[in-house]
Amino acid sequence: MAAQQALIVANQTLGGRELLLRVEHLNNPRGLTAFHIVVPATAGEEGDGNVAAQRRLDAAMRIMADLGAEVTGEVGPPDPLTAVREVLARGDSYTEIIVSTQPPGISRWLHMDLPHRIGRLTHLPVEHVICASDEDITTMVADSEAAATPRAAGSSGESVRVLLVEDSATDVELTRIALDRASIPTHVSVATGGKEALELLREPTGASAYEVVLLDLKMPGMTGHEVLAELQRDTSVPHPPVVVLTTSGLDSDREEAHRLGAHAYILKEANFGHFQEVLEGVIREFAPSRSSG
Repeated sequence: MAAQQALIVANQTLGGRELLLRVEHLNNPRGLTAFHIVVPATAGEEGDGNVAAQRRLDAAMRIMADLGAEVTGEVGPPDPLTAVREVLARGDSYTEIIVSTQPPGISRWLHMDLPHRIGRLTHLPVEHVICASDEDITTMVADSEAAATPRAAGSSGESVRVLLVEDSATDVELTRIALDRASIPTHVSVATGGKEALELLREPTGASAYEVVLLDLKMPGMTGHEVLAELQRDTSVPHPPVVVLTTSGLDSDREEAHRLGAHAYILKEANFGHFQEVLEGVIREFAPSRSSG
């Protein structure tokens, strides 16, 4: 079966979490969807060979490849419609176009009605994905030579042991990638539900097996709040610091998590670079003896 290919049009939102989640969703296990990214160069970058745009593209392609996607890309002219025209003029076949922009009121592309105009130009389905800006995506993905260099471990030379409690396979993969890009080495174990997490923590070596628990809040079967409540009741089993990692910004959810003993309540950042920074900060805070130089 011929591979389907989606064209992604993006620039400053290349590391946006919503875009990465969409790529992961479309990239089914049989690999029927490939992606080509065109990055319209930011005005003012042309004279320098579009270096900044190329770096953002390289970083995004590395992350998407880590997610298992087949991805290629290029930097195009600053006008996004012209950039799309040049790609299509080569005769490549696309089944859909994904236009990734910043939110309304911020995005220059939305001011120029870009998703609608690309649809009229190409007569292809256009999906509009709204992301946070990620101009700093290149800071968390090194170039090829640096990426091949092992990260410096903490004073003990060992990885921080993390238990990730998360039912979403996509969020598991994104969290793994973010932690892998951090300067602190980690070893991540995964529990796909609350009951499995409690079983792991209640094993004879469970109290010492993990140094930080990252706990999703909204899970089927047993929610993060219920896991916290059970850990709070069962005082016979010590457990490592538990950090709630969630998309819920509700004050009631935050207050309930703290009441039940959560050490921190962290929102899953829409900006992937910021998400990586937050996770690294959590590791530094709650496993300080293992992350100090």
